[in-house]
Amino acid sequence: MAISGIRAILSDLLWLDDPLELLTALGDRAAAVYVIQVLAADDMLPPQQGNARLIDSETDQSEEIFLDATARARYRNNLQRHRESWHQAARQVGAVFVPLLAEELCSGWDFSPLVEAGILTV
Repeated sequence: MAISGIRAILSDLLWLDDPLELLTALGDRAAAVYVIQVLAADDMLPPQQGNARLIDSETDQSEEIFLDATARARYRNNLQRHRESWHQAARQVGAVFVPLLAEELCSGWDFSPLVEAGILTV
């Protein structure tokens, strides 16, 4: 059985499918698997309390919502649980999970998290 090489997924990972199912298939006969999640600061922290318009970047659908402290806390908790499920699935299949914040990556082109994870060398 031949090893198929290195596989990587670069995404915001903001979908509801089971990460373990995807990573199990991705890792089948791979020499290494890297899961790189890139989120914007706006993804990490919802806007302050008040009205907000959410726009789905893939469908251009928009929705008007009101954010209060409870909704903001629920969002942060759900996002943390979602990220942890990807991190746990990555550990289960022996993949490396690297979360990145787009603004930090792009402002100074700081690739140190990818270097520390063994994905890049400089």
